[in-house]
Amino acid sequence: MLRVVLDTNVVVSGAFWSGSSFRLLKLAGAERLRLVASPLIVAEYLNVLQRNELLKKVGPTRHAAALSAFYKLLLFAEVIEPARRVD
Repeated sequence: MLRVVLDTNVVVSGAFWSGSSFRLLKLAGAERLRLVASPLIVAEYLNVLQRNELLKKVGPTRHAAALSAFYKLLLFAEVIEPARRVD
């Protein structure tokens, strides 16, 4: 299975809009590829996804649905601790 680390912009775009980013998240949700992230990357994903600007832009129902879908996706993610951090 292909393992991928997704940029936060890809995750946000895929969570709220259709297109190639959405298709990547859909593949991960269908377990056709595995999302890999460190705890810091997961924290960044969640920080950005929960911003009020997004809530205002997409509305509360769509925002809640996207967050719920992303939390489910995280259940299948491989969260790893990197051997070393690169600044």
